Amino acid sequence: MRGSIRLNPARLDAIDLDVELAASALSGGSASDTKYLRGKDFFAVEQYPVVRFSGHRMVMSGPTTAVVEGIITTRGITRPETLAVTFDAPPARATGRDPIVLTAHTSINRRDFGMTAYSVVVGKTVAITIDARLMPG
Repeated sequence: MRGSIRLNPARLDAIDLDVELAASALSGGSASDTKYLRGKDFFAVEQYPVVRFSGHRMVMSGPTTAVVEGIITTRGITRPETLAVTFDAPPARATGRDPIVLTAHTSINRRDFGMTAYSVVVGKTVAITIDARLMPG
């Protein structure tokens, strides 16, 4: 995983968050589930090695919680998405000298990204969690 974040504590709404996840790091409940998840019927990691989220608008819902609006790209398909984000410290107090640590959650409908195989036996919702420690650069 790699990522970057730019934010101005005085203008938290204008965030610039970019996170790339190696699709090969995706995992399921078992070894066989993980194999299918990474295979051609789902994330097709050999052809599409990266899942990417880019966020450009943040709405704070508490001192350390927010919703970040942006886009997610996987399997060559880009769609609008939101992340529910929890920071380890209030971003309004960010100094630019300390790391920003966050956890983000979202769920996508796999069918929206061309993952339609096994629809009768596999649910359509894919939960995504991002745990990140972004160092000042």
